[in-house]
Amino acid sequence: MGLGRRVLIGVVVAACGSFGPASAAPPSVDAAAAALRGGNASNAIVLATQALSDQSLTPRDRARVLVERGLAHEALGERDGALVDFTEAIGAHVLPGPEQARAFYDRGVTLDELSRPEEAVGDYSAALQLDPRYAAAFNNRGNAYRRLGKLDAARADYLQSLAVGNPRPEYPNFGL
Repeated sequence: MGLGRRVLIGVVVAACGSFGPASAAPPSVDAAAAALRGGNASNAIVLATQALSDQSLTPRDRARVLVERGLAHEALGERDGALVDFTEAIGAHVLPGPEQARAFYDRGVTLDELSRPEEAVGDYSAALQLDPRYAAAFNNRGNAYRRLGKLDAARADYLQSLAVGNPRPEYPNFGL
């Protein structure tokens, strides 16, 4: 995994954080997120798997744990495991809009890494449907379009990524 992806996972984990008091998630749900934030992806997978065995988990908490485990699989370069977890979390249709958008985005990144850019475009587009100001999704969809030879679409996405205030303008600027 490249440094950019590791930084991105760290940013996503920091942005998502634990699910905090608003979700009233059981401690087992937050344990995987904490391990991942602490840089221990292997332990995050173990803790997430343990949490998923808890029959009292709400469907939303289950989806959240699946996203955390997917991010941990990603951090370890285990793309197939990440894809399964992100797909199950998305398919549950229980995450709030911004979290569902992040799950689509994360699955898009995994699909990109599996050399499946057409499918990645679909997931980045789904993320943008849920969050039309998702700068990273515009940037990554632009990257996928560029690899597919759709340069006009790529340019439009890079420019939109900048227009919505991408905090890392070097990425869309590099694409341009």
